[in-house]
Amino acid sequence: MRPMLAELNPGDIINERYRLNELIGRGGMGVVYRGHDILLQREIALKLMANTSMGDDVRQRMLREAQLAAQLTHPNIVAVHDAGQVSGTPYIVMELVEGHTLRQFRGESLNQVIVIAEQICLALSHAHQHGVVHRDLKPENIIIGSNGIVKLMDFGLAHLHTSNLTATGVMLGTVNYMAPEQIRGDKLDPRTDLYALGVMLYEMLTGSVPFEADTALAVITQHLYAPPVPACARNAQIPAVLDGLISQLLSKEPAERPNSAEEVRAALLASISVPAEEQPADVPALERITRGRLIGRREEVQQVRAHLRQAMAGKGGLVLISGEPGIGKSRLAQEVMAEADASGGHVLRALCFEEGGGPYDVFAQLLRTVLLEDIALPELPDFVLSDLLTIAPDLQSAFPDHLPQPVGDSQFQQQRLLQSVNTFFQRLAEKRLLVVVIEDLHWADASTLIQIGHLARHLAHWPLLLLATYREVELTHNPAFQRLLAGLNRERVGTRIKIARLGLDETRTLLASMFAEEITDDFLEGIYKETEGNPFFVEEICKALLESGRLYYQEGQWHRPSIQELRIPQGIRVAIEERVGKLPHECREVLNMAAIFGQRFYYDALQLASNMDDELVLLALEQAEDAQLIQGSSDNYGVSFTFVHALIPSSLAENLNILRRQRMHARAAEALLQVRPDDFETLAHHFSAAGNLDKAIEYYRMAAARSRSVYAYDLALEQIQTVVDLVKMDSQSTIRADIYEELADVQTIYGQADLAIENYRHALDLLASAKDPDRLTVIRLHRKLIDSMTRVLWFDDWARVQHLVDRSLREAPLLVEEVPPHAEVVYLYQAISSTIGRDPILTRAQSVEEYAQKALEIAEQLGEPRVKSAALGAMVVMQLLLGNPQLSHSYSEERLALIEEHLPEDIVERIDVLRLLTQSLMQMGEFPRALELSREAYQLAGRVHHINLMLFSLVRQSVCEFSMDHWDNVLSLENDIVSLEQEYESVLEGQRASCFHIGLMAAIHVFRGEAERASELTERSREIMMSINGSEEHWDRSSRY
Repeated sequence: MRPMLAELNPGDIINERYRLNELIGRGGMGVVYRGHDILLQREIALKLMANTSMGDDVRQRMLREAQLAAQLTHPNIVAVHDAGQVSGTPYIVMELVEGHTLRQFRGESLNQVIVIAEQICLALSHAHQHGVVHRDLKPENIIIGSNGIVKLMDFGLAHLHTSNLTATGVMLGTVNYMAPEQIRGDKLDPRTDLYALGVMLYEMLTGSVPFEADTALAVITQHLYAPPVPACARNAQIPAVLDGLISQLLSKEPAERPNSAEEVRAALLASISVPAEEQPADVPALERITRGRLIGRREEVQQVRAHLRQAMAGKGGLVLISGEPGIGKSRLAQEVMAEADASGGHVLRALCFEEGGGPYDVFAQLLRTVLLEDIALPELPDFVLSDLLTIAPDLQSAFPDHLPQPVGDSQFQQQRLLQSVNTFFQRLAEKRLLVVVIEDLHWADASTLIQIGHLARHLAHWPLLLLATYREVELTHNPAFQRLLAGLNRERVGTRIKIARLGLDETRTLLASMFAEEITDDFLEGIYKETEGNPFFVEEICKALLESGRLYYQEGQWHRPSIQELRIPQGIRVAIEERVGKLPHECREVLNMAAIFGQRFYYDALQLASNMDDELVLLALEQAEDAQLIQGSSDNYGVSFTFVHALIPSSLAENLNILRRQRMHARAAEALLQVRPDDFETLAHHFSAAGNLDKAIEYYRMAAARSRSVYAYDLALEQIQTVVDLVKMDSQSTIRADIYEELADVQTIYGQADLAIENYRHALDLLASAKDPDRLTVIRLHRKLIDSMTRVLWFDDWARVQHLVDRSLREAPLLVEEVPPHAEVVYLYQAISSTIGRDPILTRAQSVEEYAQKALEIAEQLGEPRVKSAALGAMVVMQLLLGNPQLSHSYSEERLALIEEHLPEDIVERIDVLRLLTQSLMQMGEFPRALELSREAYQLAGRVHHINLMLFSLVRQSVCEFSMDHWDNVLSLENDIVSLEQEYESVLEGQRASCFHIGLMAAIHVFRGEAERASELTERSREIMMSINGSEEHWDRSSRY
């Protein structure tokens, strides 16, 4: 067992060379002794590292760091003489410096501070030039010698200790000087040390650090998210140049800090040379108030932290934080994000906006963050990465080798995409704790919400916490979000935390924190009366008072008139209007235009839409930033700005009269056409708001087409339904027919086949009234209508739409006689033969065989392999329906040879051939061969992640095993079928495969004489079918079977 540090005492000799004389210091990293080097006969300082449980790898790294530090020879750096171990405890031997640490410094003049800071810069510059970053720069690691020389020590040792900054025992002093990127665990560079230097400058000049709190986590959160109060607001004697330098050093982003210590040194010296009359810094009243501290919410924080700890232990989950606008949902989320960062986790954040975005916009944001930033990608199957690029197609150029994967039916495409996104986050979380934060989820598109629901159901065994915020007052505006919440609640997935308003005492604490002084009762009561404890409202109303001058700072304290004369704004919208009203006219005009774009807007589009000179727009944005109304950022689309709260743009837009709003939306649309012409969703929104319905229809249709292309069928249905709502009665009928066809296409995919049939018929009726409609278009509509009937027959109430199908079955064959051979004709005959062959009610004069034969004849004339494969498939189905398995088998073999020669890479087509071929073999009694092909189909379906075909193949295997009396094999397939259906429950039409398989198992138990078990399984199968189709009187024939 290694000895504890306490076992080393003055007088002990380490490694027969270093005698310990006296203890002269103790800190989080260890203890320091004054000692004597017996070999070289000199006084030394010897530091024993505190972590006696270090592994060999950490000790080796410490030795390497000591070796690097030993190479730093500079008057302002404590020299490292030696390093080693004593009984397993690492130590470092250093130059002994007589003096005191910077912590004990009590400066009396600005010049003293500059002299110290200049020497720190010299030391850092030397270290950085040699590739050494300090990582733990703080007053305790800076010694001021008795001769006035400043020396830095402990280079590079900070990262050898725990990365969990929130662990018990971590001192506030450890985190007070840490840069945001250090907290996040990002790559460090010299600018990390410059941030710590900025904190120390701030502290030396004001007497306090920029961020103060009772806990390390609260300080960390402020480092990451809160703006510091300017140093000159706490010390009016600080020159403006020096105050600006400190603010720059404290920038959250390393790129916004000075590039080098030498650059900082030059700025320090320049601040001294500024004439005295130019030195005082003018501090805007808004910047004097402290922002970003979390007040109250102790219970809510404990709840979320409990879920975070569970995620750290590999038991992730979903947390939904709700509350009214401005209540502090984002601030609570920041607390969790900060703890995750400080605990060595990784945080991803995405925002939803009222103005919307493309399909899967939230996940596109998250993917861009991971794929474009310096984040190590997990190992992913090729098809997963290809699917991810479907969500964020703008990233395709970064991954040119990943081409789209083979696709099958629409449901399969959505299934695979859902699973690919899940796989991505699962693999990412395997590397380290992952926290995904999504704000304002109530504005998310339907496709995003489906993906979130699918992800949330799989988090229980992943180290991943999914945290989302939303407003309950917005639920009625987003039915897809209502469905998600209802589903999660029904399945007991996730935890909801509702945030209430602050009480009177908590509001007092918030105001005291903002103004850094005691709050009078009458001021508190006046503010509380208008805000009712909403934190954002409190802050905005106080800002309105500051900007009006009714609340002001003078001679070191805040002043105001009597509460009767103060005129507190009555409500948040009044406060926002009052604040904006104080800005210059040009700034107000720019903000009004920005509000038309929404909470987030891009500079290039705003500049074009504003009809102002570029410099005027820039000045207006700077003024709005100074007024703390907007925040700037950048991404791969350019420079963007975000209103600090969604209530600000909505208030500004609502104050514009309707005609002006329409004209401004038109300008926004025209600007977007120039800079982002493929932003179909946003263009459609602006054209619609501008009253330009033709353009709105055009772009909503384009948006719907794109949503379909990325399998966002819920969103596509919403968008095309919007198009239908916008179509005017005097629109051209051919255009309306196209629209109804698009609506029916999406409804078919979405499982609303009966509605699709009605809309295909509507499109046909519109074309019938048109002059000389295109024959192939009419044939295509008939084919789609008839083909939809097969879905209704098996899964819905087909009687309601049967007469519409009857009509197409009568009309469509007559149209074929008037057109030359075409693939669309083949597909029509295929649909007719399949439809009338599936149900005796639809028997027609012409036989099923005749239609299938015609399809094959035309396909052979065309000579297109894919068309012929479809026609052969119709022949296979027809022969199966007529009870001719041998002929069906023959056509299947011909089709298999066709695709092996001409479509060898089409996996889905091969699976379809195998599906029908196994059916023929089963009817012929050749179960061993059918089982073999079903297993091949299952493997192929797994390659492309086609869940429906995987399930179908598993059921076929169970039937084959059952037919060969391999009962134990049938029972062994249960887990595969049930687990697959449960995993994809959100996109499957109930557990039909499980229901069928359970029926087989029930039969096995009957044959074995186990009647009780058979009865249990039969009832279980019945319950599953009832959950799908309701009571038995509504079951179709396949369900009863």
